[in-house]
Amino acid sequence: MKAKRSRVILSAISVLLVLSLLMGGTMAWFTDTEKVSGNFEAGILDIEVNPGDDGFTTTEPMEFKNLRPMLYENFYKEFVSDGGDNALTNNSQNPENYPEENIPAYFKPVTIQNRGTLPTKVQLSMDLGAACKEGEAQFEPEDLANGTMTPSTPDQPVCENKLQDVLKIFVYKHTADGWTKIENVNLNKLYDDSKANPTGQKAKNAGTEYHTYTTAVIPAGENATYVLAGYLPETVDNLYQGKHYHGLLTLNAYQVDTDEGGNPDEGGDSSTPAADPYTVTIHFSDPQDAEATFTPIEYELGTEQKVYDVSTGDLTAPEGYQFVEGQKAQQVTVNSEGVNPESITFLVEKINTDFAGGDGSEENPFLIMNAEQFNKIRNYSDKHFVLGADIALGEYTPIESFSGSLNGEYQGVKHSVSYTIHGGDHLGLLATNTGTLKNLTIASDSVIYTTGNNCGTIAAINGGTIEDCISYGTINGVLEANEQNKGKNIDFGGIVFQNTAGAAIRNTTFQGKINPDLSDEDIILALYDDINMFFNNGGLACFNAGLIENCQVSAPESGANVRGSTYNAGLVTMNTGTIRNTKTVGGTQETPIVSAPVGEDYKNGLDVCLNIGTIE
Repeated sequence: MKAKRSRVILSAISVLLVLSLLMGGTMAWFTDTEKVSGNFEAGILDIEVNPGDDGFTTTEPMEFKNLRPMLYENFYKEFVSDGGDNALTNNSQNPENYPEENIPAYFKPVTIQNRGTLPTKVQLSMDLGAACKEGEAQFEPEDLANGTMTPSTPDQPVCENKLQDVLKIFVYKHTADGWTKIENVNLNKLYDDSKANPTGQKAKNAGTEYHTYTTAVIPAGENATYVLAGYLPETVDNLYQGKHYHGLLTLNAYQVDTDEGGNPDEGGDSSTPAADPYTVTIHFSDPQDAEATFTPIEYELGTEQKVYDVSTGDLTAPEGYQFVEGQKAQQVTVNSEGVNPESITFLVEKINTDFAGGDGSEENPFLIMNAEQFNKIRNYSDKHFVLGADIALGEYTPIESFSGSLNGEYQGVKHSVSYTIHGGDHLGLLATNTGTLKNLTIASDSVIYTTGNNCGTIAAINGGTIEDCISYGTINGVLEANEQNKGKNIDFGGIVFQNTAGAAIRNTTFQGKINPDLSDEDIILALYDDINMFFNNGGLACFNAGLIENCQVSAPESGANVRGSTYNAGLVTMNTGTIRNTKTVGGTQETPIVSAPVGEDYKNGLDVCLNIGTIE
């Protein structure tokens, strides 16, 4: 029994020991402990910019000099392959024609270096800087009528950032195909198209523009070079000659994995890494020349799947060509199936080199700067024209028929035409006008010498509209009073010989002379010695069947406006139309409006000789 009790006690002790171990006792195991240092370091975003590509040694500001309004295709010709200053010879210009200190400089490289440890994208923008340095002169218009310009004096500094309204600042990037302009980017956010394009012509490179540009990713430790360009559109006028723009190129670096804005290589803020853009192939076709061939281009649409509108305003026409007017934007759809259509075609036409600019449309008329260009009107008689200078035509043959428009005013300045014409019948600047002539001046040295009939200083016959014009010209009838010319009528009008039914002459003045080139004795001989040469002249028109409104005939500085023999009038010889608010001005005994011998069978009137129409 004792032995059995002892075993029970031992068992109870063992259980208690186990319980005590389970309840908090310890046991010894082999162990080992190590500690490793952990350093967390933020990456570095650090860029440096250099106005140039010479290894970050240049500290001088970028100098864009001697800018001039240009067509973009001519502007880009001066771009050199390495992105440096202008290659004038590419635009058929001799650098020797410019002062060395003012050789045009439109393109300047900008190198961005990523000196940090993180890849980055960089947003480029342009802020307005301070005005000119004290004493720095700029030009102010003195007399736009004659085009003279006078610089301001150093003690009267007037230099301001006045070029900001019309200057475009382009950005170019380098691709496998060379330097490419970033579409729709103009860093100058102060650009005002209404001031850069005061005449409302269709300006190229117009449309929606971004005023920032975000580069592609620049890896750590690497450089990226872009080119900035200062461009004045072809529509910029004289008011901006000599004006300045002082800007501050601002660069903001961003890490590549932000989620703000658009994509790199697009306008807008920095954002996510760029995706490959979708492209469409652009073809060009000349409907007037089926054999003309053009190199198609790949046009970047964007990275989104959507419908894109592609218009001529987004593109640059092939060199020597321009887009045909009136083309609508073409739609290109991008979806999961791809690009549809994969290619589109735009119509182009050769740029007309017969004139100084324009395309002959009403919105963008041909620009005439010299006599050669003026004479080419006869080859485009239904087009639209504007005079950009006073034109001395010299010995001139009238344009037979004209149905377009001719405006003598360009950029706020009215210009004149002078000529010498020898001939017979139907002489004038135009023989027949059925179009529109306005703001035109016939200069005082313009003379018509005629052995014929039916002449006017502006047009022989007007079937269109003449408005806001003035003529100081002279018509000389050079017929002799002799038997050979017996019975001939010589009918002249200061503005036109005949203003037909439905035609109009408005707000127009004649201050020239109509002269049969005969003495008063010869005129009397022609009348009364059985020669019967009848000189029928009117200060505005010989015959009017249309409308003459708000016009006048003013006495010239010497002599009479109208000399003749039979029916002669200060305004109109014979009126069957309407004459309204029209008068003669300034005639005196010494400088009469009408001067002619009066016989009992002949009529001469200060205003109208014969009227069966309406005079108001």
